[in-house]
Amino acid sequence: MSKSPDIDWQHCLDIPGLTTGNVHIWRFSNELLAKPKLELLSAEELKRSARFHSAEQRQRFLANRAVLRLLIAGYTQFPFAQIIYDYGANGKPSLPSSELGFNLAHSQSLTLFAFRWQSVIGVDVELVQPRQRLLAIANKVFNQQQQQRLQAALGQARIDLFYQYWVQQEAVVKMLGQSIFSSVSMPSDLCQQTFFASPTMLAAVATIANSITVEYFDFNASAMMKALI
Repeated sequence: MSKSPDIDWQHCLDIPGLTTGNVHIWRFSNELLAKPKLELLSAEELKRSARFHSAEQRQRFLANRAVLRLLIAGYTQFPFAQIIYDYGANGKPSLPSSELGFNLAHSQSLTLFAFRWQSVIGVDVELVQPRQRLLAIANKVFNQQQQQRLQAALGQARIDLFYQYWVQQEAVVKMLGQSIFSSVSMPSDLCQQTFFASPTMLAAVATIANSITVEYFDFNASAMMKALI
């Protein structure tokens, strides 16, 4: 895989100010929060967690939702109890009482949270690894030009290109609240950034803008972790 560009993952004692037009990305290792405070979560979230058959999946869901609530509370100044989600047709959560746009994505133990004021936003992250039927999947979700480029690429270059296209498209459809297999028309004012969340994890963020400034933060190293234990 190609070398990850250098990203300054900032360490914060508190949630920094988010100006209109900027994007904040938070990185979180969900395995570090084995037992989040359940009182921080809603009854609906606790009910959803009970549907997971795997204890590991249940723990990751609860940890991710606890961090999401803490971050939303920091940006909006809402008490935890007042953070109530609406859900779109494909399950995308939103805040009916706030103009804060947000999205989250996870792959294995790594979770990303994306935030922006007054705009929809989507984020995706994937572990870059060999995948069976790669071209067959590409033919279902990518456009003709992307398919041709993948067919021309060989070996690791094809794998890298596949995941680049995948995270970019997934970020867009999550921004729009749709499915990766939906027929999506790309917005004319779409703005995206692709980055490595770790040496083996490729990610992308998408929003509606002419340009964006993205800041990256490491939740694992923040003092806020203590509030969830």
